[in-house]
Amino acid sequence: MKRTTKLAAVLTVGATTAIGVVIATGPVSAAAGNTGTGSTPNGAGGYSTMMGSGTSGRGGMMGDWTGAGSINMGSMMGRALANTSGSRMSTAQAAAESNAVPASASVDATRNRLTFTGNIVTLTLVVGTGEQNDYSFKVAGLTNPQIIVPAGARVTLRLINADADMAHGVLVTANSAADTSWMPMTTSTAAFSGSAIWALGEADSSGASTATTSFSATAPGSYTYLCPVPSHAQQGMHGAFTVR
Repeated sequence: MKRTTKLAAVLTVGATTAIGVVIATGPVSAAAGNTGTGSTPNGAGGYSTMMGSGTSGRGGMMGDWTGAGSINMGSMMGRALANTSGSRMSTAQAAAESNAVPASASVDATRNRLTFTGNIVTLTLVVGTGEQNDYSFKVAGLTNPQIIVPAGARVTLRLINADADMAHGVLVTANSAADTSWMPMTTSTAAFSGSAIWALGEADSSGASTATTSFSATAPGSYTYLCPVPSHAQQGMHGAFTVR
């Protein structure tokens, strides 16, 4: 029998709101379908596997839809979380935040680096402003910069998702290979307690969704920040996070 791994992923929607979601990974049998059984990898009828592609009707939950365009997990999560409670801001505000330089930080555009010098760090990452690139973080006018904070700093991390058709999140992890994983939310953990906002729903007519978390950067070292939503890190949504 093929092994099925499940993750109970906590998707932080607002500062105090969370949703539990079960995500299946690895080979799984058909969820439905005329000929799908517990031992077959795909259903020949209605639904195929959670991860694979559909042969007719609907495709896999995390794969592509057949027949009527395609859909990815980020879009599905974006819609599912769009109407959950949480803070919102206008897209104009989100754009302004993406260019604002945080207090106690210096910008090195040549090296694409943002360096904090104080022990109180307030960092805002913005996604989806202008829709130039769905798979990047913007901060202080930089794209996916290296972020350097002092060891022992208390970091307040805010994520703003201004993307109108996709969920995004942020995870600071010690897994150096996390950006190569298709689904970091099953293969990587937070480097520090509180250093993750697993997913925020898409922006809508009420504005961009936002969430904030805080953590202490207690251990010096090289870390990675990335979007844990399936495939986003692989498509370039990651950067270096250095504690020194």
